[in-house]
Amino acid sequence: MTLALTAQDSLAVTYASAFAADLRVVKLPPVSTQDPSSDGPYDANKLGGKAVPEGSK
Repeated sequence: MTLALTAQDSLAVTYASAFAADLRVVKLPPVSTQDPSSDGPYDANKLGGKAVPEGSK
């Protein structure tokens, strides 16, 4: 997978991958299309899927 990231985001992904057992990338809609008054802060639960507790694999 190839990602176009800013330098700061690239460092964050590199750091995360160095210390994580798994690294998942999620594409979010552009910030300009989100209405902050409708839902409040970003909610990861709306992405679907199932949370896997750390160390349960």
